[in-house]
Amino acid sequence: MVAKNRERGPVIAVLGHYGNRNLGDESIIAATLAGLRQAVPDVVPIAVSMDPADSARRHGVAAFPVRLAARSDAVEDPSMQSAEPVPPTEWAAQGASGPRPNGAVARTVRPLRGIARRLRGISRECAFLLRVWRFARRVDLVMVTGSNQFLDHFGGASGFPWTLFKWTLMSRLAGTPVAFVSVGAGPLTGRMSRLLSRSALRLAAYVSWRDAASRELMEGKRRKWRGYIYPDLAFNLRPDVGMRGDTVRTIGINPMPVYDPRYWPNADAERYSRYVAIVTETVARLRSDGHSVFLYAMQPGDERVIEDISAALRETGAGDAVPTYAPASVDELFGILRSADLLVPTRFHGTVLGLTCGRPVFALCYQGKTADVMEATGLPEALLALDDMTVDRLIAGVRALAGQVPAVYRLIDDAVEGRRRELDEQYVRIARLVDQRRHHVGEPEANPS
Repeated sequence: MVAKNRERGPVIAVLGHYGNRNLGDESIIAATLAGLRQAVPDVVPIAVSMDPADSARRHGVAAFPVRLAARSDAVEDPSMQSAEPVPPTEWAAQGASGPRPNGAVARTVRPLRGIARRLRGISRECAFLLRVWRFARRVDLVMVTGSNQFLDHFGGASGFPWTLFKWTLMSRLAGTPVAFVSVGAGPLTGRMSRLLSRSALRLAAYVSWRDAASRELMEGKRRKWRGYIYPDLAFNLRPDVGMRGDTVRTIGINPMPVYDPRYWPNADAERYSRYVAIVTETVARLRSDGHSVFLYAMQPGDERVIEDISAALRETGAGDAVPTYAPASVDELFGILRSADLLVPTRFHGTVLGLTCGRPVFALCYQGKTADVMEATGLPEALLALDDMTVDRLIAGVRALAGQVPAVYRLIDDAVEGRRRELDEQYVRIARLVDQRRHHVGEPEANPS
């Protein structure tokens, strides 16, 4: 039982669309928990995620579902969670078995069944809204943390935008402040998505953005939600950097299912095939240059891309099989990153975590957010936009970066340390917000269920 009282310290809900085995997202909550524990004495954090059972197991905190369609329900006692990952449940109920009506009867029954499903869905969502309100009454702050929280290309307006709006509204009705902390935005194309997202911002007590582009996208023409700009929360992680050599021998490459029809909302099979072909030939050429190369995943979708690249390498007869890694935790990922002398990530948090690990990063950029990070690090040339990518350009970029080692270490270390200082400043703001809340309300009990 998680109790909110002055003896136990403030109760803070850390909300995000994590719980999907995406290690970039998991790094955000891990960094947030570490920052809160340092800045807010005796804090009692509760994870609010897509898979509370997984979040409780990974992070050792109580957990609550961020949506009705989450993969598991609330967890009060994280010590009761299995050490093994909890298999995800089906998000939708299976179809009922047995005889089905047909003909004239079917034409009458099907619309009625559709109406009944919608009514059941509305009823369940209303019940969940009540749970959210009761939960929000029992916490001191709801923190919406990091990543691209304001987007609609996965799930449309009823996905991320509706989730953020309902949590902000229910929290406001419960008298609990909401803070959007180092959040990213985009793509956000639907009119209803923008309305819900900007309505959530109007109700927030605190807003900070991960980058200026996200803030500008959400401002529109009104410029009402300026907010602060602070770095991505994952920069607050402090992994062991380990040994770093004067030359580049081992290179780690992180493929991502960009444009992959099995994953990407705006799929493009031709562009995906081109991406796979370029990475495949790059691996072969780097190995022929004498480099040791491995492929690593940060999310299950990456593993399928790695399989496609590995299959293409086998077809070309490019030597022995390339080592591949699919870490299950952020700590395992850091161990893999440390084993490389240089990293070539496609994922945004592949870039962030690679820099946090003190490794030179040549980033494959599918959105401007990655370019912003590399420019702030002092390495604006160490990236390549996906649409401009060729094997020759990629190889040339990797060679140029490798030629700057070890001087580039100093740039990376200074940039990362600067971002950590900025995040420390932000946590002071968060602690002040919590203090203001606790001095104006009583202390009811908090239960994540």
